[in-house]
Amino acid sequence: MTLKKNIGYIGLGNIGGPTAKHIINDEFNLYVYDLNEDAVKTLTDEGAYACGTIGELASTCEHIGLCVRDDKDINNILYGTEGILENANQGTLIAISSTISHASLAQWEADVIAAGMSLVDAPISGGAHGAAAGNLVYMVGCSKDDFERAKPVFETSAELVIYTGKLGSGTTLKLANNLMTYAQLIAVSEAFALAEAHAVDPKLLFEMSKINGVINHNTQMFISARNDLFASGGADLVKEFMAGNAGLGEKDLKCAIESAHAAGIELPLTRLSQELIKGVFLKTTNYNGESSNDT
Repeated sequence: MTLKKNIGYIGLGNIGGPTAKHIINDEFNLYVYDLNEDAVKTLTDEGAYACGTIGELASTCEHIGLCVRDDKDINNILYGTEGILENANQGTLIAISSTISHASLAQWEADVIAAGMSLVDAPISGGAHGAAAGNLVYMVGCSKDDFERAKPVFETSAELVIYTGKLGSGTTLKLANNLMTYAQLIAVSEAFALAEAHAVDPKLLFEMSKINGVINHNTQMFISARNDLFASGGADLVKEFMAGNAGLGEKDLKCAIESAHAAGIELPLTRLSQELIKGVFLKTTNYNGESSNDT
């Protein structure tokens, strides 16, 4: 009988929680940590083991997945007396599925290697729906050996696991994909503003976009959902449901800009997108004048 491998997961939000749930199977034991006790209970009810500290989880698991908001959160998880680097065993593999900056990743790589562990950048695409359905796309940057070690864990929640090359290449692919996505949201939002200004039915624009392939299904769903929220409850209701996504959009585009700067290139459209994306998510852009992002 083959012993089950101990897998740790930190960050049980609307993407991390359902992603972690898929790991619970005959091959893996799942150990989880999150400050949200309800999120932890959801997983323990499914058979996961709760850890009281990050250090407890780190000392128990050979593969630790991280799905948290940003670089600062990962710093807090990796470092300190209760952090992963102080408590995990040599050979532990740390897989980061957050959207992060290359500068932080380079620092973490040096410290993880010095501690005798392995680091994998494994950002994901597919959102909360993809996490729940188990059809995420993983973009994995690391050594080939680490990829083969981590792949069976990723496959529990994946439709596709892509090996992108060396550490950092997964993050590059994710940032590039994100900036295309956000630029499209901005362009589509302006296109609908133009149509509405001339009293053209938005449904006609959706139909045209299906024919020429300009708008994908996810973009159409976002625009429809945002506009429905605004029609139902105005700006306050949109803010209630979209503020988190707006903040992530600003953060992700900031990461892309910083990574471009580190590589010696400029991304002028991405800089403009970072200024505009909050207004697009919250539907606060005033197309009669300037963008208003102070709500």
